[in-house]
Amino acid sequence: MPSPMSLATRARLSHAPRHPMRRSPTRFIVSCKAFGASWDVRWSVAASTQVERKPLWVSRKAHGRRLKLSKASSRRTMQSEGSRRATEPGVSGLAYSALASSAAFMVAWVLFFPGSMWTGWATHDAFVDDVWTTFHLSTFSPSSLVLKYGDLGRSPALLHALPGAVWCALIPMQLRGFDGDAHRARGRVALAAAAVMMVGFALIDVSGLEADSYDFGGNGGGIASAADSLGVLPMPFNRGGTRTVAGWFVATGVLAWQTAAAKDAEAPRAWAIRHCGAGLWVALQRPSFAAWRMAQSVVLGGAAASTPAAQAEAFYYAAYIVTFVYFVGAEAVARGVVGRTDLRAKGEE
Repeated sequence: MPSPMSLATRARLSHAPRHPMRRSPTRFIVSCKAFGASWDVRWSVAASTQVERKPLWVSRKAHGRRLKLSKASSRRTMQSEGSRRATEPGVSGLAYSALASSAAFMVAWVLFFPGSMWTGWATHDAFVDDVWTTFHLSTFSPSSLVLKYGDLGRSPALLHALPGAVWCALIPMQLRGFDGDAHRARGRVALAAAAVMMVGFALIDVSGLEADSYDFGGNGGGIASAADSLGVLPMPFNRGGTRTVAGWFVATGVLAWQTAAAKDAEAPRAWAIRHCGAGLWVALQRPSFAAWRMAQSVVLGGAAASTPAAQAEAFYYAAYIVTFVYFVGAEAVARGVVGRTDLRAKGEE
């Protein structure tokens, strides 16, 4: 007859796990890595400490599975963000048509005719001067409005005009909807071009090439003359206005970049719209100046309309009005008052 002690020992052995190194409720595991291998130290209450060496390929395989899961989760997060941002309201209708046509006009102005990116190149400058002479355009506007930057060599063309064309070509696409990596890449290039363009602006600004002093014989228009006569402004009225607009262009670009980096849903597009308004007003200023000059010719007559004072008034008054229209229009679109379309609703129709 077996003793009670042998029966207890036999029962304990019969209930022992068949695979002693496998996890069980009574065992504890500590894992560590050393010398290129992964080690598991396991012990239980009823057994002495046991050490199992796991092959390196097992550790790498487990790490690979974890890495794949992490990458898949990251991709799902990015896709979710892209889907969410793709449904944000975009610019549409008349607002987008005005924006895109302004940008296209400036690209043509810079690259083709009068081709401001070619100023400082003798062949280009001689061609433009011949066109002004042949068609008697000097009575309409001085050719120096186009050619004066050549006085500084090729720097204004390469640091201001060329990056301006790049910016104008890219910025309308940013406001049609979020399309993932392409949207991010275009935004970075556009803002980099804007930064270079402002370096060129600073070069022009410090060189004293303002239109009133360089092109119009010291005439800046009646409003500027009245403001300057007060003697309270820290700088000439037109110079202060130009620098204010340039400062707003820089500020809106920086805010568009910062809000995009913070992954804000709506703020980047609103600041990008304001950034467009701060830069694209120059496109409408050109044809507005031409229309103003034609109106002057009809109202004032040829001789009176050809004076530098009349040319300066047309140039600056057109700039004041167009700048106001673009800034107010951009703010209205940025706030969703006009010119926005809900791409989510459009996609569900």
